[in-house]
Amino acid sequence: MIAGHVSNNGTNGALYKLKNVGTGSMAYLGCGNGQVSTWQATSSYVKNQNALTWDLFNPNGTNRLVVVTCEADANGNYTQNRIVIFSRVS
Repeated sequence: MIAGHVSNNGTNGALYKLKNVGTGSMAYLGCGNGQVSTWQATSSYVKNQNALTWDLFNPNGTNRLVVVTCEADANGNYTQNRIVIFSRVS
């Protein structure tokens, strides 16, 4: 799981553009040993922060990458999270 800010004090955060990532989008994850893995987005959705479930944190099952950031609701309050789930391609 990777989590980060969408914005901070009016400055775009590291995950500001996560809302533009749709199903089928590709991501590349670099490791400290120089290896790069390829991932493809399988789902992207918004969920209320109070409704997040523990399955996002489950280390068992299919190998996946979960990326989470905050997202403002219709009133501009950061009460929601944008969640994008990726499956490993290589």
